[in-house]
Amino acid sequence: MTMESIFMIVLVAFNVWTIYFYNKLLLEVANNKEEEEKPPIDPMALVGKSLFKVSQLRKKEETVQKQTESEPVSENDVTFEDPPKNTARIPDELLDDVFTNVRIEDFGVKYSDDEDDADVPQAKGTSFEDIDTAVKTVKASKATDKEKRHAGKVFHEMDGNQFYEKFMENSEECKKNIHDYVTFYLQTHKIVEISKPKKEFKVSDSIEDFNILDFV
Repeated sequence: MTMESIFMIVLVAFNVWTIYFYNKLLLEVANNKEEEEKPPIDPMALVGKSLFKVSQLRKKEETVQKQTESEPVSENDVTFEDPPKNTARIPDELLDDVFTNVRIEDFGVKYSDDEDDADVPQAKGTSFEDIDTAVKTVKASKATDKEKRHAGKVFHEMDGNQFYEKFMENSEECKKNIHDYVTFYLQTHKIVEISKPKKEFKVSDSIEDFNILDFV
């Protein structure tokens, strides 16, 4: 290889290196300009501004601290009003009435506010079972003398009360049987009383011979 060829190779390599270095330098200068033109990103632009204020939190903490640091209250410092007591003392104007002898027969017994209901007689000595049996006897087509006597006794004792009147109004077909059974009961009742001998009571002269069963 001649000197001319070596010189030409070196010259071409130098030119290539010069062009590469120049282009690299221009690229670095351009990048620096872009970085200088772009402002830095503000972190506050990405995150919203907080509305929280430290002063408000401090005020709340101070208020709570003042409340907790208030003077403690002891049981001796607290007083409660005593509830009113109802005395059992009798008024002076009623003392005379308290010691007055009052008997129950001095007052009329009244079970209802309606004066008309007070005069209505009530059923006495008759249970619901007796009434139910008597009603069945009256409605039956046949009845024995014992059943008739029992039914007549029940309706005779109920005569005049509200149940008896309602039953007579609503049971037209049973009126005749009720009348017949009551009459049968009264007739047999009188016969029994008349036929029952009267026991003569004789008082013994000696106390040792006295027996209470002789008079009961």
